Amino acid sequence: MSAERTANLLGAHALLVCERLRAAAGRELSSAAVLCALRTFAPGASIDELRRVLRLSHSGGVRIVGRLEREGLVVRRVDQTDRRALRIELTAAGTGEADAILAARRDALGSLVGALDPG
Repeated sequence: MSAERTANLLGAHALLVCERLRAAAGRELSSAAVLCALRTFAPGASIDELRRVLRLSHSGGVRIVGRLEREGLVVRRVDQTDRRALRIELTAAGTGEADAILAARRDALGSLVGALDPG
């Protein structure tokens, strides 16, 4: 298989994964990414930490956290070691939504990767 054909197939698969994730999340992917980051590798992160690792603008990170907070999926808590700082934590509803998004991502990626020719 040529490199160009492989690149085209991977591009098509990437679009399919994005569509499946967006459909499963029921929201834009940047909000889904924040929920998943808080669930998997950045629990209790600050907005600045989240936005840096997810490559969001500062204002974008603030907007996403604000929206997720209004939806009852995250809460802002004062950092116990630095009372000036705020930490973002998932609520029970946020944990459930993050788990659902992660499961959908595993399903989407598993079926797509499984269909690839090992060569």
